[in-house]
Amino acid sequence: MNKFKNQVSTKTELAFIYAAYSLSAAILVILFIENFVLSSGFDIIQFREIDDLAFQTTLRQIHLVIESGHLHKLAVLNGYAYGWIFWFPLAFVTYPLYWISTHFAIDWPLIVAPRQISLAFGIMTLLLMRKIFKKYDMPEWITAAGFLVLLLFPSFGYFSLRFGTVNEVMFFSVLSLYLAISDNPSTTRGRLFVAAALALAGGTKLSGLLISPLIFALVVFRYEFKSFAILARDLLLPAALFVVLLIAFSNPALFAYLRHPIYGQQYLKTLSSFIGTTKIENTPLTPSERFYYIFFGSGIANATYVLILFFGLIMQAIRSKVFRRDALASIGTLLLIGSYLSFSVKNGSAVLYFTAISFLFLFGLFFFSNLRGGKVVVIIIIFLQLFDLTHKSWFQYKYATGNWNHLTYYIISLQSVRGINESRQIANCIGIKNKNWDGHIFVDYTIPTGFNSLTYPKACISMAWNNLSPKGKYCPRPIDYIVMDKLAPGALPEDQFDSIVKTTDPKITPDLLVDRQSRETIANGGYFDDRRFVKICDLDRVQVYTAEKMK
Repeated sequence: MNKFKNQVSTKTELAFIYAAYSLSAAILVILFIENFVLSSGFDIIQFREIDDLAFQTTLRQIHLVIESGHLHKLAVLNGYAYGWIFWFPLAFVTYPLYWISTHFAIDWPLIVAPRQISLAFGIMTLLLMRKIFKKYDMPEWITAAGFLVLLLFPSFGYFSLRFGTVNEVMFFSVLSLYLAISDNPSTTRGRLFVAAALALAGGTKLSGLLISPLIFALVVFRYEFKSFAILARDLLLPAALFVVLLIAFSNPALFAYLRHPIYGQQYLKTLSSFIGTTKIENTPLTPSERFYYIFFGSGIANATYVLILFFGLIMQAIRSKVFRRDALASIGTLLLIGSYLSFSVKNGSAVLYFTAISFLFLFGLFFFSNLRGGKVVVIIIIFLQLFDLTHKSWFQYKYATGNWNHLTYYIISLQSVRGINESRQIANCIGIKNKNWDGHIFVDYTIPTGFNSLTYPKACISMAWNNLSPKGKYCPRPIDYIVMDKLAPGALPEDQFDSIVKTTDPKITPDLLVDRQSRETIANGGYFDDRRFVKICDLDRVQVYTAEKMK
């Protein structure tokens, strides 16, 4: 308490500081507890998040490699185009939990751990941003405000609840920023540390390099310039270290490319595949509309407080001689990256990438630190954030959509009760008794079920991604059961299906047409995968078919 009292001038500021940190602590506790929601077993995590299931499946494959002792295979870990530095430490940290899961059938520690690691990176990001505010000599009340404002960003809360790379990328981006604004860039050793931090951000996921224009500018600003020749010489070693570490953190097997070109080919194939999924598809949104969506987010309250922060950043660049260059570089980076993403990446992926540099908006708070009435403006920003959180939560609860908020998975758990019951009905319909079930089931991806390679390792679980076809099987075995969603595009009335075809990417249209034809064939008793199928269950949203017995 005395620590804060020595750094404030009024009781109002002291009250604000305690209120901000107390509210921050409460939110972090809520997020920590929420990470246990829908986590009792692998049969339930798909109801929480399909990515959880996908990433846990990849993690299981790595654990099996460790268990087999074939450690040389760990040099190539790039599932979902995430870097080696993401998968390798995670696999070893969670291996004891994998052992508990496989030997004692206690799955929840392994399921929860990656989410809590995301939250831990989020907390470290908050603490590091606090240190950055202090580097800029911000008063404690504005530092406490920055801590809370960043925590209340919708994307910050949401990605603190997910198994993924976003918070990790953000942390290493903030770390590179912290090192770049210190005295480090004036020394060779300091520049090497900056290069290493930036390589960690890019190695975790290549989108981590989006912060690099700002980091380069900050390093040059703090460099004791003598001549361009000396500058180029002094930047050569950090640049070389950056390239080496970026390769090591992304995919160390690339160092063996000259002797084993297959490593490079596999990496580029994985990378190009996932880059392809983020490209802009046919969409009614213009680049300017996408820019607004990326830059300001959804909702008037969200757009208003982001606009206030951005205005503060612009005014800080105008009025502060000390902070002017850093503010201008931050503004330029936000505009440059926002514009790039609005022209090149589809909406969902673009927001995900932009999240990793969204903390730059916080520098707009600096302007209000010494402004008369600045405290009122900051309080308004926080109330707008709390209103936005409340509105998004209510909207998700009422309409089951718009789930980027701090209460996302509490709400999903309430909405999943019927789906979980239906999943159990499907299992009963098929006659699945235990995890040794070894059938082949084809399931619409839109149906969250307990069927996956983690719950039934001997079975073949094929997923139809709006492309139901024998060619989409995941294994060569005959299909035993088909579980179809009544709300899948191919199952909708003709006018609704035609509307979807007209507005979707033309490249996807052939799959949709085949999907619809397959559903009609199955329903009419025709041959699908050289077998006829009979409906055995007609549930609320799902139809279950079984293959006719071969005569």
